[in-house]
Amino acid sequence: MITTKTEISPAAAFVLYSSWPFFAVYCKSSIFPVRFPSVGEGFFKSETLRCGIILPGNQNPQQRSLSVKTEAKIRLLSLVGILFITIFPLIVNSIYLFAGGKSSSHPNFIYSLLWEALSLSLLYFVLHKQGRSLKDIGFEFRKTDIFHGLLLYLALYFVVIIAITISPSFLQAPQNVDFLRTKMTVSYLAFIVINPFFEELIVRAYTMTELNFLIKKEELTVLASTIIQTSYHLYQGLIPALYTGIIFFVFSIYFAKTRKIVPVILVHLLMDLTAISQLGKS
Repeated sequence: MITTKTEISPAAAFVLYSSWPFFAVYCKSSIFPVRFPSVGEGFFKSETLRCGIILPGNQNPQQRSLSVKTEAKIRLLSLVGILFITIFPLIVNSIYLFAGGKSSSHPNFIYSLLWEALSLSLLYFVLHKQGRSLKDIGFEFRKTDIFHGLLLYLALYFVVIIAITISPSFLQAPQNVDFLRTKMTVSYLAFIVINPFFEELIVRAYTMTELNFLIKKEELTVLASTIIQTSYHLYQGLIPALYTGIIFFVFSIYFAKTRKIVPVILVHLLMDLTAISQLGKS
């Protein structure tokens, strides 16, 4: 499930690179009384504001309710901002190619690598300013993750077999993937490795965690994550995109039930490597 070629326009690149000052100012906003916590302060040990989020220490119910509402607003704004900056350009580019637009036959994997690395850095920055970490969205390596990854891969294998049996058209070859038919370079390999982290941490782990906090409906978080991820694979064609959508749906269900993203990343990486290997033989 390699993402689209990430051939983002200079304007889109400017949005990403210039977003840092916005988040820096946003996270030091003086709209509320702010006291950033000292080292060692826990999440609920003082009335604090991190990136606009009031941490409810010894507050009365009314203050605590206000804190929760404030946190919800800040997390919603952060979610929309991150998705708009990091994912929306991919969706636009994918729809453009899906509609028949032309793309360059000479991919710049260094640029793609930089884009995804900066996007992940932005995610880390926002979580850090909110007093959270990647661990809070399910990114924590455990000894059982490889075993879970194998089980997830087997489950996907049977789901794919069933899907192909029901509709053989899912075997339709994807379009606009010639940029992957190139010799392996260091930048290409690095892109392949970082891409599953980029997709799964932002569109799955972070998005589903935030939506679950905001709307508290698991089925909607699963659906939203699947739709977003499928949308920027439309450049491959409708049927191939729907095929990958089935895989993303299984990923989303697994994460919703386990809150573990590392096994999903491992399986995503394995499937990308398999797909690229097959493209090289075609």
